[in-house]
Amino acid sequence: MKTYLLYAFFTLFSLTLYSQDGILDTSFGNNGSVKIPYYESNAQIFTILKIGNNIFAGGYTKESKEDFSIIKMDTDGNLDSNFGENGTLRFVIGQGFGRCSKLLQHPDGGLIAIGWDRNINKDEYILIKMDTDGNLDPNYGVDGIASGNWDSSSFAESEIADAAFLSDGRLIAAGRSYNGGNTDFVVACYDATGNPCTDFGDNGVIVQLFNDVDKWEIAEELVVDANDNIYVSGENDDDDNLVLKYDSSGNLVNSFGSGGILEFTSSSQETSRIGDLAIDNDNRLVVSGSVYSGSSSGFISRYDNNGNRDLSFGQQGEVVLSSVISFGINDAKIIDNNALIVAGNTSGFGTRQVIVKLDNSGNIATNFGTDGVTTIKLSSGFTSAREMAIDSESIYIGGDTYESDYFEFAVTKLSNQSVNTEDVFSDQVSIRLYPNPVSELLNVAAAEGMKSIKIFDISGKEVYNTVWSKTTYNHKINTNKWNNGIYNIVVKNGTRNKAMRFIKH
Repeated sequence: MKTYLLYAFFTLFSLTLYSQDGILDTSFGNNGSVKIPYYESNAQIFTILKIGNNIFAGGYTKESKEDFSIIKMDTDGNLDSNFGENGTLRFVIGQGFGRCSKLLQHPDGGLIAIGWDRNINKDEYILIKMDTDGNLDPNYGVDGIASGNWDSSSFAESEIADAAFLSDGRLIAAGRSYNGGNTDFVVACYDATGNPCTDFGDNGVIVQLFNDVDKWEIAEELVVDANDNIYVSGENDDDDNLVLKYDSSGNLVNSFGSGGILEFTSSSQETSRIGDLAIDNDNRLVVSGSVYSGSSSGFISRYDNNGNRDLSFGQQGEVVLSSVISFGINDAKIIDNNALIVAGNTSGFGTRQVIVKLDNSGNIATNFGTDGVTTIKLSSGFTSAREMAIDSESIYIGGDTYESDYFEFAVTKLSNQSVNTEDVFSDQVSIRLYPNPVSELLNVAAAEGMKSIKIFDISGKEVYNTVWSKTTYNHKINTNKWNNGIYNIVVKNGTRNKAMRFIKH
């Protein structure tokens, strides 16, 4: 009894420190994912957000035309039938062709949904403020919806791609404006009621001018640092990738790059695409995306406040993941100790979601997924990962999958337990478990050897125990007759121990 209690306590305590991250949470939806068809038509997710015990995802649904849409589910993957129509809230604002491109939690705890919709042959930017039940805020915009155009042309297209809040509650948005001839790079500011900020740019709008030869420039990604500096990335028709830095009043910060503009180039390839911007816990800028040379590879670069590469990260400030897997990065999230998790998808037909974890120095975190990488295939067609929502226990991935001639909403959930990396013991055993999840044979490999293994189910009951008189380096365990669920494994090498988690399915 004493041994059982000791190991149960040790396992459950150590689980928060050393459990295997990046594996499908099979208790979510159908074996870790939820696919939501919208009748017999397309539905795609571009953004995902977790507030409390609720998951919100935004994109579009299509009936006759594409409508700005949001879904709501709980953390088990069940749609909230009281939210919109059976969990899907659609906004038919104009003529359709709408998108929800970004969801943010408002400082008052509510929800801001951002994007665009077509109205009278113009694409208007859309800002919608609501509570988490989907009730619109009558004090915001007109009955909860603020909309408009950044150009007066009869062909105007004003589309927000990304947004973030400043510390004073103002909303900063980035996107594109078509004026009938050119497409312009735009950064805009909105106050607490959805009106343009009069103290930012030209009545709340900056149309950033570059080379006069350029016919189009677009702003795509945006992030705000701890000092309310605004970083915006975009590109032009010369395939230049640009990162601009503004202060909170909308002025370019001249100390960054050249006059506030950094022309981004990957150190390894010529052609690149910026997929996301992030700020780490030391207020450094992290740029991620894709580089191309026959196939797509994810890259991550880190910069100081002046736009200089941080040479302590990766190789000369950059990590290219071509040796790991061929994919493009769409989203990056900073977690504890400046580690980061990136998500994207492979290219071509039969694509997969790809999630990779790296440490503060840009090294692959091998305790995540399989050797640092998780790949997920949700259908025989296309599968994308657009954005993640991460908490101390889980990673929620929003995207879509192509199923039976239509795109469907897709949300996937992975474990994310290893948020504290302090050692409980002075010397730990280096262990690899695979495959994880496991259906039959579980392989346990320890580079420094093992003297014993104990396995407990989630209730703390011991289900496996083996001890060797000589050091063992590899061991196979048949889990075929075990119940599906979460198990905790404790490996001992002399006085050294390590606990991890795996899933049987």
